[in-house]
Amino acid sequence: AVLAVLAREFDGLVLDPRRVALLGASFGGYCSAFHLCRLGEASPVRFVGGVVVASLLAAGRLSAEQFRGDPLIVRYWRRVFGAEISDDAAAAKKVSPLCHSERIEGRLLVVHGEEDPRCPVEMADRFWRAFEESHGAKEGDGGSAYIRYRGEGHGIRKEENVLHMWWNVEQFLCRCLLGSKDRNLDSVPDFAANHTGVVKRLSKLSE
Repeated sequence: AVLAVLAREFDGLVLDPRRVALLGASFGGYCSAFHLCRLGEASPVRFVGGVVVASLLAAGRLSAEQFRGDPLIVRYWRRVFGAEISDDAAAAKKVSPLCHSERIEGRLLVVHGEEDPRCPVEMADRFWRAFEESHGAKEGDGGSAYIRYRGEGHGIRKEENVLHMWWNVEQFLCRCLLGSKDRNLDSVPDFAANHTGVVKRLSKLSE
């Protein structure tokens, strides 16, 4: 439905189809990753980038590692995804961003807490690693990155980390949407100097 609205707006020249990005957290992160991987209906929208924070990355049958396998959550996801995706691994794979990061055409920013009890960081690791392997270090890209925060759970809570995360999100979106390349992405502003994030980019690892 959202993509249909965007398509209508493009027809009216309200939006620039070259400057659309996605941002979401938790299940919103799943929705963002889902569309970045182009797993939904065909759409004229080609996202230039997306941010996924503490994201659910696997659906249905493939989601046993998430939410500690809580049976109540399993029942909830069954209502969300339906019986086929809940019971059949092949059907679940088709709608799980974890299995399709090579389909992403734009830039990607993944943010995750290392102690996330709901969406284990290992799944974010796998998602980023597959993206990294399929996309390689693009010269001059400087935008795609994976930030893991020590001492954070499902969502980023500590003040320095919140400030650091949103600073990075801003830099990322400026690059995606405005083409800004005049900022040092590895510099850390004073207000976030004590952050616990480890930033991995396509080309290098820095803290």
